[in-house]
Order: sequence, then C-alpha cells, then structure tokens
Amino acid sequence: MLNKAVKRNIERFPNDFMFQLSKNEFDGLKSQFVISNSNRGGVRKLPYVFTEQGASMVASVLSSKIAIDVSIQIIRIFVNFRKFTSENVLLFDKVKKLENKVNEHDNKLKQIINTNLPTNEGIFYNGQIFDAYVFVSKLIKTAKKSIILIDNYINESLMLIFSSIYSYKELGIKILIKQFKK
Repeated sequence: MLNKAVKRNIERFPNDFMFQLSKNEFDGLKSQFVISNSNRGGVRKLPYVFTEQGASMVASVLSSKIAIDVSIQIIRIFVNFRKFTSENVLLFDKVKKLENKVNEHDNKLKQIINTNLPTNEGIFYNGQIFDAYVFVSKLIKTAKKSIILIDNYINESLMLIFSSIYSYKELGIKILIKQFKK
C-alpha cells in the first residue's frame, strides 16, 4: 500500500525525502529483525526509507485511519528527536571530547607498552613488595642527577637503600609522600 501510494505521488518524494535501501543494507536489517521469507509472501522489493521531510510527505499521501495515526506518531518522534539532539549538544560535545581523550590515552599506552626503552616508572599493588623494592633499587642505581619518588608506602627499608646509594653518589632526592610508615 505504501509503495503504491509513493509511486502514484513520486513527484512529492525527491532524493532527500526518500531513498531505497541497497541489497546489502536490507540484508543487514533482515539479520537484525525477524522478516518473513520472500518465497512465502515476505518482502519482494527493497524497501524505501524516509527522512523527516519524507515522513511528513507520506502523511499527506496516505489516507487510511491507521496510516494517519502512524504518520502522526512518526512526525512526533522526529520532533522529539530533534528537540533531544538540540537540547543535548553540549553533552554530545563532552562525550566526543572524552572519546578523543580516551583514544589519545589508549594510543599513548600502546606506545609505552610496545617500546623497548628501559623502564623508569612502575606501578605496584598490595603484595608486590619485593617487586617494588627490586625495581626501586635498580632505578636508584641508574640515577645520574636526581630522583623524584612519589609513594605513600615508603618505609625505613627504602631509606636504607637511599642512604647506601647516597654514600657513593651525590643525588638530589625528592620524596613526595602523604605519611611516613615505620
């Protein structure tokens, strides 16, 4: 019924109001929705898709009660969608900026992971005390001018490492901590 009404009034539907799906697009839709088989009375022709203006035009060419009700609902959906998008432009912009920042961070992390440069930073979690001390000890021994250590879990053992290195190297050591643990 819709296809016939559109064909009878084709001059009301320029390309920017309506277009026909390609076979690939339609096959993609068929895989997402339950559509009857074309051999058993299902869709035989590729369906038309209408833009907001096309949906308005469809409302003007269809005259049955159901068609009019559906057309009114479609128009309301388009109006609500336009209102939603215009009211949330700032939100969409923030989401896009966050997405760009996450992609930037991902790229930096991939670059760090894929590099073979010697490690000069480390992250350790509870239970990795030995790994942390080995790492810090190696890092301290390779320092040439200064060391900046940011750690809330520094204890006397680490201070002993610093003092043993400091006896034969003159390093500027800066330690940023929240509290010192004994």
